[in-house]
Amino acid sequence: MPRGLLGVLRRARGRIHAFYAGNVKREEPGREFDYVLDGRESNTVLVESDDGGVFGSKRLVMTVDDYPASVTCHVRDPRVLANPGEGGPAFLMLLGARAKGADRDRDRGEVLVYGSDDLVHWAFANTVASERPLGYMWECPDLLVLGAAEATRAPGFDPAAPPLAVLSVSPQGMEGPAAGANVYPSGHMPFSGSLLGPCSLGEFTLWDAGFDFYAPQTFEAEDGRRILIGWMGMADCPDHANPTVDHGWQHCFTLPREVVTDGRTVLQRPVVELAGFRGPVLEGEGSLRAEGLPAFDLEAPGARARLWPLEVPLTL
Repeated sequence: MPRGLLGVLRRARGRIHAFYAGNVKREEPGREFDYVLDGRESNTVLVESDDGGVFGSKRLVMTVDDYPASVTCHVRDPRVLANPGEGGPAFLMLLGARAKGADRDRDRGEVLVYGSDDLVHWAFANTVASERPLGYMWECPDLLVLGAAEATRAPGFDPAAPPLAVLSVSPQGMEGPAAGANVYPSGHMPFSGSLLGPCSLGEFTLWDAGFDFYAPQTFEAEDGRRILIGWMGMADCPDHANPTVDHGWQHCFTLPREVVTDGRTVLQRPVVELAGFRGPVLEGEGSLRAEGLPAFDLEAPGARARLWPLEVPLTL
């Protein structure tokens, strides 16, 4: 089962290298697997294209034999980055992983870092993990550097502030208020140090506290903006019954967001392109009534109250 086309990277000569996780669960008569320590093939696969429409043959670049012995069979979601000038290989790959604990209840999530000069041959370089365990598995790792480019600076950005680096992951197994309402939360942590050497992570902050936001990834737009898109769907939730299944489809992507910083923290805002889909503006003071709107944005400038009464009549 291929999983998430992640880590797409275009080289200077224009050729596209697309990496994805080939997640294979084996079945053999008379044998049972736990699919954590055995029975699962976590392959990192590469395909190439000149135009982004037609891709060549699949190339297997890493298997479970290429991952450290300290991790389980759960290794996936490659994210490829150009080396930010730390020395060493030209390209870096981040892989989400589930590290072995004393027992399965004490497994912990981490990120494996690999390096390559040709995008084909990869060598293990480092492990990135939080000081305290944060779930038993980290999916969809991504590293964002905000504030260095003008397009990633929010209004009021402190020009004296250094660039803000954050590691984004989707932990499995998180519990409590910090996990929000999602089955598998997604969030980011301040990152300091080097992907190829000593590093540390700060406090985990959710990208979205809603109940249907999963596996976000970011990309850099042509104008330098950092755009984040999540997966609006949660297949593992037993109570998740989408009415769209009757029509032959389910799940979709979230609306894209711009990720910026004021020099102190990570901020998000809808991409400016969404403004082109807006209709007329309705304004009111004290109260506002509008009918016949299939969708709307509500803005309350200067609002200080945490709770506002909002009535939305629905026609089914």
